[in-house]
Amino acid sequence: MFPVHFVDNFDVLSKGQEIYKRLTRVREKGDRHVYLAFCNLTDFTFPNILTLSHVTKLDLGYNNLQQLPAELSELKNLQEIQAQDNPLLWNVPKELATLKDLRYLDLRNTSVFTIPREFAELQPCLKDLNLENCPLKPNLRMAYGKGYLSLFQYLKRKNDRRKYKNELVRQFREDIYPFDSIESIRVKVNSIFHQMKDFTSHDLRKLVRHAPRILPPNMEDVHESALRQRIQEIVEEDEAMQEVGRLQLKIRGLYPEAPLLFAADMAHAIYCTFPPQDVAQIFSNRDRPYILDEDYTRVNLDRIKENLVHLRNARWYRDLRIVQDRSLSG
Repeated sequence: MFPVHFVDNFDVLSKGQEIYKRLTRVREKGDRHVYLAFCNLTDFTFPNILTLSHVTKLDLGYNNLQQLPAELSELKNLQEIQAQDNPLLWNVPKELATLKDLRYLDLRNTSVFTIPREFAELQPCLKDLNLENCPLKPNLRMAYGKGYLSLFQYLKRKNDRRKYKNELVRQFREDIYPFDSIESIRVKVNSIFHQMKDFTSHDLRKLVRHAPRILPPNMEDVHESALRQRIQEIVEEDEAMQEVGRLQLKIRGLYPEAPLLFAADMAHAIYCTFPPQDVAQIFSNRDRPYILDEDYTRVNLDRIKENLVHLRNARWYRDLRIVQDRSLSG
């Protein structure tokens, strides 16, 4: 892939005079919109606009570009890039992800098939990314079809995977296995990430965080399947701790006069005893008054179970009577 060639002498361009007039107007009048659509631009005949740092909108539509110049990232005030209907355009440089004011990027009717994972960094500003009629890769096409949020979740997951993979390589090389070759380290890390290809960013963060503690002393003893299982256990343990903490806060809110130890023990007991749907019912605004006593000294697991059963039985009999009454009235 050759870089885009910037041209300063517009006389060599097929529409050089027209391009010169448009850019002169931008320079002299301070226009913020550079209009270069329908100018027969190619990667070897791209006018040098890098000095127009004040520009906020760049229209490159209906040309013959194969790639967008990475140097456009130097135009830090850019808010809109229109590159639609460049049928040969296939490459979008990752450098554009540094344009933190970019709000609109139009790539429809081009040959773009992928978007750099670094574009995940643009989620706070990029509100419209138009990829209509582009031959996108299947996973990207599926994410794009589900909407804006799905697209950026897809890009973020890809970006996070690369970030965490590089971090794990660094840990192996500098801290955990400093005497192994970088080649063998990369092979092992790639194998680990392949084993964990369905892991979320949250899961991979746990891997990087706990790797120095859970990995064996020798790299040849690292078994990918066993490491995968260990990370899954750590994730489950962390989720359990967080849920117990949330239950403890709820109990503290219900019984502020109760000792801290009571709230901690009761939260742990409820989490370990009841399935999630029962826990949700116990603390729901609708059912909590019938299940949890107002006096914390009377709250225990046996009483919670008993109240839960009584409540469900009462509702079952009520629903049964409603059905019977309807059948008799019919």
